[in-house]
Amino acid sequence: MANSIDNVLNEYLHAAEEYFERKSELQDVMKQGYLDISKARYIMGVTAVSEYQYSSDMVATATAVVAVRDVDVPSFSVDRHSIASIKGNCQDLAASASKSESTSSGVRRRKGEQDISEDSPTSASLSTAYESSIAACDASDARLPTSKQGVDTSDPLRWFGVLVPPSLRSAQRCFIDALNRSAEVATLEAKCNRLRKQYLALKAGATGEKAER
Repeated sequence: MANSIDNVLNEYLHAAEEYFERKSELQDVMKQGYLDISKARYIMGVTAVSEYQYSSDMVATATAVVAVRDVDVPSFSVDRHSIASIKGNCQDLAASASKSESTSSGVRRRKGEQDISEDSPTSASLSTAYESSIAACDASDARLPTSKQGVDTSDPLRWFGVLVPPSLRSAQRCFIDALNRSAEVATLEAKCNRLRKQYLALKAGATGEKAER
């Protein structure tokens, strides 16, 4: 029992040390990113780098992925995808909904001698589901960045102009790096919490054994 407690405690201390190191690095990257944004605003003007330049049709190109490797130990990562893949997924959804609607329209179910017509509640629900899928796809397409006069609006830097200062590009790199580091920090934090609970459980068990003796 004593060896198990020592091993868990040693693993917890190493994980905690790595966690604080990665968190400190994340803070440094975030600070540098905000400092670069301040430099860019000083060069371009306060109103030239603000939320007013955000694109109205912007869409997220990165999502957080949570995977559970062990019991109660989630692992976090960042999944990046292009604008083209987002639009492709939307088109696949519309094609699938269209195929389902076409297949369902040719099916007739009988109850005794009576057919279920296209005006029946079943057909109405299928039609409603199809229309909802198409509406969702159209709404997603409306949010997808589009090119205007050859300018790639999928790059957030283009929202602030074609020729942006190096400090703004540096800020973008910092925040992309910070996103990846955030996932790593979250994974280490989950590991530390699991080891801490395991240590306290073993310690409580050892205390109970001593009390029984």
